[in-house]
Amino acid sequence: MAYTLYRQGNLPQARELFALCILNCQKADDPIGLLFILEGIASLYLTTGRLQRAVQLFAWADVMRVKIGDHRPPVEQAAMDKDLAELRSRLEEADYVALYAQGQALTTEQAVALALEE
Repeated sequence: MAYTLYRQGNLPQARELFALCILNCQKADDPIGLLFILEGIASLYLTTGRLQRAVQLFAWADVMRVKIGDHRPPVEQAAMDKDLAELRSRLEEADYVALYAQGQALTTEQAVALALEE
């Protein structure tokens, strides 16, 4: 539902629902669900101009997907590639590389805190 709200342009409600989903995934100990939700929030941050956060969350997600062995389906990867290309075009390359490295180093707790930060 959060992704649907996001795609419909209802960003405040999408963010609120993404936040609720984070809590539910944590309670259920669902790392794949949490990963999927944080990728959604990263896309939302791209849309709202919070580019640094978006890069860091996408980088964290890339690391986590490898770590847990859950590779993106082609449709999701295509959307991710599009978002990353937009981020690269809107940031200086050195800034993008530094932010990506920072995101790769985040713990899950740090990524969640970053996603939920106002």
